[in-house]
Amino acid sequence: MGYLELGNSGRVMEQNPFVQLGVSLMLGLLVGLQRERTESTVAGIRTFPLISAFGTLCAWLATPYGGWVIAAGLLAIAGMLVVAI
Repeated sequence: MGYLELGNSGRVMEQNPFVQLGVSLMLGLLVGLQRERTESTVAGIRTFPLISAFGTLCAWLATPYGGWVIAAGLLAIAGMLVVAI
């Protein structure tokens, strides 16, 4: 396994992409659960995990292709919100 050097603080294991996606989905699920309990009409338990997974995917693609991928992702999310409302 690869390790990242962090100076004098020791070594930290690099993150597996599936672990990153899993953490992203779980955090989105927690936020969605909270929104469902408050009976929000904007988004809920299905929407937040999808948006967080899409954000993780955009961050992965931004590493090799540049920051324009994140801007395109934000525009795509904004477009979906406009269509949904």
